[in-house]
Amino acid sequence: MSSGKTRALKHVFTAFLTVAAGSSGELEIAVAPAGKRLRLKKTVIHFPAGTEGQLQIQIRYGAMAVIPDTGYVQGDDQTYEFEKEWVYEAGSPIKIYYNNLDSTYSKSVYIAVTVEEE
Repeated sequence: MSSGKTRALKHVFTAFLTVAAGSSGELEIAVAPAGKRLRLKKTVIHFPAGTEGQLQIQIRYGAMAVIPDTGYVQGDDQTYEFEKEWVYEAGSPIKIYYNNLDSTYSKSVYIAVTVEEE
């Protein structure tokens, strides 16, 4: 027997980034499919030991910061979890912005985003 409700399809997209010394840029971790929306539900960002707070991370919608609202996530041997929701319209990419402040050493980060397809 059907209740008439459809369940949202969940996806988890992951990225492991190693950012060269002194470099910055963006990575599209996912794109909302044509005719669908992606609702960001959860984001996990883990900085391994040795990152020394020198790697800045933002999750963006276009050029606008979504996680965190302002500034950047930075850490060293730390994991951050965000339960913030945000809707990405059809064709819109979920972008990871990264900036390595260390001009000598590369830095790494693990990122996982959980979304529901609508």
